[in-house]
Amino acid sequence: METTQRIFSVRASQLGQIMTESRKKGELSQTAKAAVLNQWLMDKYGYEERIYSDAMRKGLELEDDAVRVWSEVAADGIHRVNSDWRRTLGQQVYYCNDYVHGTPDIVTSSHIEDVKCSMNLRTFFTAELTKDYEYQLRAYMWLTGVQSARLVYVMMPDPDWMVNQRINRLQYLVPDDRLELEQKYVIKQNNIVSQMPLSDRVRTFDVQHDEQIIESIIERINDCRTYYKSL
Repeated sequence: METTQRIFSVRASQLGQIMTESRKKGELSQTAKAAVLNQWLMDKYGYEERIYSDAMRKGLELEDDAVRVWSEVAADGIHRVNSDWRRTLGQQVYYCNDYVHGTPDIVTSSHIEDVKCSMNLRTFFTAELTKDYEYQLRAYMWLTGVQSARLVYVMMPDPDWMVNQRINRLQYLVPDDRLELEQKYVIKQNNIVSQMPLSDRVRTFDVQHDEQIIESIIERINDCRTYYKSL
């Protein structure tokens, strides 16, 4: 039976992995090879290693709330939640070309926006435009034709399940005579975020489309395709 040869393409969120530079000139980095192998295993066997964490669950659960906070802080008249360009029939819009594919959080006429919920105040104030996030935004700009992108970090209070999880763990970590005091401290720390001005709970980083970088992405994906076929 004749089978169709799959053509390797990259999820926008994984583009930064394959763009990692190798220590040996002219070779794919081990990070890039690992990303290609993961896709090959999925394509050939349906095998995928999924990662779960409290930070990921918080981000997924509070995504729409974070978008509302950002929309209010931006104060530009754009209704970002459940707008036609963000969701179509209840689903975010999926984009693809011959090399990359993905689903941006927000697409406006002027900007691609990707919203991230920070895990805590420390990670929020030390957050930056990482290589992975930058390439993710570059993929989205390439896919949509929008020339500007913005990474938006939003600090949201922890959901009840996270607070209760911390409180429950305390019974194994602190003496009984300090348990109630420490439990109140956990709640107080979470309330700090709720009391912050909304403008203090948003940080943004801008990226502009660069055609030369797109050319380098195409070249790297072609190298990855050669490696993919060798597996």
